[in-house]
Amino acid sequence: MTKTKVCKVCGVEKPLERFVKQWRNTSGVLSVCLDCYYARAKAGYEKLSEEEKERRRLERNAYQRKLRTPEYAQEMERKRAERGLRAEALELSRAERTARKNLREEKAAKRAERALQIEAAVALYPALDRWQAVKKYDYETNPAHREHRDEVRRAQQRRHDKNNPEKRREKEKRKRERNPERFLEKNRRYAARRKARLLAEKSSPLTPEE
Repeated sequence: MTKTKVCKVCGVEKPLERFVKQWRNTSGVLSVCLDCYYARAKAGYEKLSEEEKERRRLERNAYQRKLRTPEYAQEMERKRAERGLRAEALELSRAERTARKNLREEKAAKRAERALQIEAAVALYPALDRWQAVKKYDYETNPAHREHRDEVRRAQQRRHDKNNPEKRREKEKRKRERNPERFLEKNRRYAARRKARLLAEKSSPLTPEE
């Protein structure tokens, strides 16, 4: 549907294409149509004296000659380049503001989700304090968190065993005493794997030496 507007001079409703462009207005045009605008300009020009008309004609001719000079073309090219750089900077700043806004919204959503998880943990484990309840809730419901915690514990245990070999031997000894069948089965599997590896090495053909 074509948008229209009523001219304040002639009072005729016309489409927006028949009005003078004005980007500052919300509608993008002035309140005067082109016909009334040109008629008013022509009437004002006719009221001028001959000297004023001649002066304006000379100024117009001088401006037209200026448009054809290479210096003016270079100046306009420089201004267009500056406008392009300003537009790129403005677009970049808009993108940065949008990215920061999205990041803030994402962080707010994560905080809200984490608050709900904390409430669920406290309700699920009322016998524990807040921190222990949240820790246990994360361990039980988040596989990635569980794997990370297990890996951290294993790394800490390996570091402790490396720094305390005597304690590690004592712990291994207590484990063998508590469950000897498990360690015997483990030793048998290790012996079978070692025997299979040695047989494979003996049966493999030797590579000729150059």
